[in-house]
Amino acid sequence: AQTAEIKRIWTQRTLRQQGLAGRMMQALEQRASLAGYRRIFLTTGFRQPEAVKLYLSLGYEAHFDLHRDPEEYSLPPYDGRLRFTKTLDVALRHSA
Repeated sequence: AQTAEIKRIWTQRTLRQQGLAGRMMQALEQRASLAGYRRIFLTTGFRQPEAVKLYLSLGYEAHFDLHRDPEEYSLPPYDGRLRFTKTLDVALRHSA
């Protein structure tokens, strides 16, 4: 009840490397916080190193070993998804 899930987001290839994804994530985090959520959960695919880098840069905690080859997460017992969580800052609720 206190965890929001972000799913299926991406940036169009021609608009990448402009900071748009980071701003989009910050806006989603703020909306989740304003809605009363305290955490965010999301996943990305093991073939998305740019997404992994983005989420780590935004303070998301990886729930997988960052030192393992991401390809290993495509094999059993894994399902290919790399999981992340982030605790939302209470200050986000007051900065709208």
